Amino acid sequence: MLHTLYGDGVHDDYWPFQLALDLAEIKGGGTIFVPVGTYKISRALRIPKGVTLKGDSPIITDGNAKNAQGTVLYAYSGRGLQDDENFLQMEIGAGVQNLSIYYPKQDPNNIVPYSYTIKQKGHYGISVNNVNLVNSYNGIAMGHDQNALQNIVNLTGCILNNGILLDQNVDLCRMENIHFSTEYWTESGLVNFSNSTKENIKNYTRNNAVGLKLQHIDWVYLNDVYVDDMNIGIRFMQSEKGEGYNGGPNGHVYNFNLVNCVYGVRVDYVNAIGMMFTKGYVKAQTPFGFDAGFANSATINSTTFVTTGNYGLQSAGNGDITLDQCTFINENTSSTSTAISLTNGSFSATNSTSKNYTYDVSLSNSARASKVINFNTSSTLKKQGNVSLLSAVWNEDYTTPGYIEKDYNQQLITRPSSTNFIDITTYIYSGDTSNGVAGKLQSAIDTLHANGGGIVY
Repeated sequence: MLHTLYGDGVHDDYWPFQLALDLAEIKGGGTIFVPVGTYKISRALRIPKGVTLKGDSPIITDGNAKNAQGTVLYAYSGRGLQDDENFLQMEIGAGVQNLSIYYPKQDPNNIVPYSYTIKQKGHYGISVNNVNLVNSYNGIAMGHDQNALQNIVNLTGCILNNGILLDQNVDLCRMENIHFSTEYWTESGLVNFSNSTKENIKNYTRNNAVGLKLQHIDWVYLNDVYVDDMNIGIRFMQSEKGEGYNGGPNGHVYNFNLVNCVYGVRVDYVNAIGMMFTKGYVKAQTPFGFDAGFANSATINSTTFVTTGNYGLQSAGNGDITLDQCTFINENTSSTSTAISLTNGSFSATNSTSKNYTYDVSLSNSARASKVINFNTSSTLKKQGNVSLLSAVWNEDYTTPGYIEKDYNQQLITRPSSTNFIDITTYIYSGDTSNGVAGKLQSAIDTLHANGGGIVY
């Protein structure tokens, strides 16, 4: 039975999409290319094993994906958090690229729950590349079943509840260039918003939304993470299943900007290996908050803490926090403020500064011995609480090694460069092996290169 593909955002295009995906699966995998258009999808789509759903949308770089163009999927499934209605259900080795996904029925003045836009169903190897989640209630779920080896690159969107959930990850999830802001909805061009409605959306996300919720992880690498106007930028938690290293996360966050949040980073729990944060800017009521369950270690390098509440870094946990080359700036001068406040645990800070706080360091009687080296100066460091627990050293010769900046941004090609195709097997296996395969393969590659690209099979 033939199904018409409309691409007008009005008529349902579910069946042409799903049948094409299923056919690619039958043929052993491949790519379904979807040209520019708006496609109404009435039900959840299954992206089979080894199949990629690829649209044709503008390259997403910092800030230019707010106007949703190219291939836009209108999602009509998932209202009410049904697990079987997660919009794109991705199996082993499945991929999605170059798409904007929009929920037309989500009312900005009466926001309701929806299931995840993207759900990993297979155990490993999904790829999400150059995708704009225009107004997802929940973005991407990888867990709570065991999973590994995901690649999430160039992801943007307005997230209303939870952007990314990662749990029970047993190996090397990599996420790069993740940007969440309400502007990806309000400036999408799909709907006209009044200024009051834009502010309502911001108030909703500030009260409810979490950018990334990270639970049981065996090494996660996050690079270039930007979160704006959320309750929590990044949250680290213990897994609901509590397995392996006590079921917590570990890994490295590099080059992160978390702004206009209640908590920039909130650490409920990390596993015994700990977490590292490098090169960050966090502006929040509490830029870093460590809860009572934090019992291991966290290292924070070259990060700026901008306080709009009362604390730059606050810890109630019994873990160890190491700070190096960090800057604390207080923007709330109307009440008592503290750069680093510990009710439990310990910290060390080297070559760091703080500005405009009532106190730079506050240690309760339950905290453990802590140390600062070149944190402000002996005359400007302001201490409170059990100051006998704090050892302070000033040594101008003590310097910290720097690090080399890397440019991790990748050029993206959104459409196939050519439909040229050479099936080299027809003469590789014709019996003529006198000159070997290499020459024939190079000749095929050179031919396609000279004619604008293509595929050598």
